Amino acid sequence: MMSDLARFQEAEIPWNEEVRLQSLENLRIMDTPAEERFDRIVRLIQKIFEVPIVYVALIEKERQWYKSKVGIDLVETPRNLSLCSHTILLKKPLIISDTRNHPISKNHPAVLGEPHLCFYAGWPLSPDGKHVVGSLCLIDMKTRELSPTQMETMEEFARLIEREMNLIDVVQSQEKLIKSQKELSQEQKKSNSLIRNIFPAFVLDEIRDKGTVRAKEHEQIFVLFSDFVDFTRLGEMMDPEELVGELSICFSAFDDICDETGVEKLKTIGDGYFCVTGLHELNPTDSASRLLECAFRMRDFISQRWEEKVMNDQLYWDIRIGLHCGKAIAGIVGKRKFSYDVWGDTVNTAARIESVCSPGKITASKDFRSFVNAPIEALPLGLTALKGKGLPLDLLEIERMRPPSSLNSHPLRIVQLGTF
Repeated sequence: MMSDLARFQEAEIPWNEEVRLQSLENLRIMDTPAEERFDRIVRLIQKIFEVPIVYVALIEKERQWYKSKVGIDLVETPRNLSLCSHTILLKKPLIISDTRNHPISKNHPAVLGEPHLCFYAGWPLSPDGKHVVGSLCLIDMKTRELSPTQMETMEEFARLIEREMNLIDVVQSQEKLIKSQKELSQEQKKSNSLIRNIFPAFVLDEIRDKGTVRAKEHEQIFVLFSDFVDFTRLGEMMDPEELVGELSICFSAFDDICDETGVEKLKTIGDGYFCVTGLHELNPTDSASRLLECAFRMRDFISQRWEEKVMNDQLYWDIRIGLHCGKAIAGIVGKRKFSYDVWGDTVNTAARIESVCSPGKITASKDFRSFVNAPIEALPLGLTALKGKGLPLDLLEIERMRPPSSLNSHPLRIVQLGTF
């Protein structure tokens, strides 16, 4: 066997070997599983040409690998024993009618020994039309000739195999494109979700439709300010990680409450929380009621949290909530780290109302209360001086909503729409 190998005429390396190998690699076909679309073609060729062996061979740097085959059990062979290595040097088919007498093949081990092949026909395969990466091969154990019609048929099959090879690239490219599109879609969803956490939905619609957001004056918005009582002192007694973690728990709960009640959170300021309604709603009564419901739920969450902490001998803060309504201007300012914000005396007044609120309570202006179209259980506070404001403001401490049938069952004064 070694003497036969020594005498066998090995093929030269193509002058464009480097780019040829790159073309083969670009197909991403080497060592892929058997595919019926190739095997079907190979079986059909075997029947039409009535030969025992047909295969599609691809020539890599040091081996010949069989993408599809019939009549042989080999997976690959060394390149230096490959007749197809000679075929890829040509721009035309290599037809050896009698391998025993041809200078290329006469000393090949498979000609001198088992299986004693006598006929070889190799058609070069060039899926990209430039570089030959392998060949379609017919093998027989007897000598034979191919007629012009058979040569045309073999060429048609070779072109069909090339199209299938390119189809692999197309399918893989499509799969990559689909994967990229899915990844892009997921990233866009993440980005949109992040942007939705920064801007209200109606602002995003304006950005998408007009590419910008114009500042807008609102005749009636409803503002909620809250902060935690004694936060600075209690914060100094807490571990920093614990402090931030607890703030995150509270503000995350507030975010959920805003989502559930249809309230727009605008921002947090230290331990303060700022949210509004009425920026795009047409019904002031609905806007006021939803913001009040949000305030009730925020207060109840902190109250429950406070009770749990006290039962475990832990210090915890209470909450103050101020509510007001009136005119304001809303828009986006700045170039970096910008946010949607609301400005005006209404916002400043809501913050001042919150500052005079008692711990665990909700304090609202008479103007805000007038838009709540439902019975309110509340304690009038009367005219109250607010820091930085000229005239005192009429305030009340809202405890809860009450159905009409229970108006006289609570010791606090019941305030209905239009009365105080």
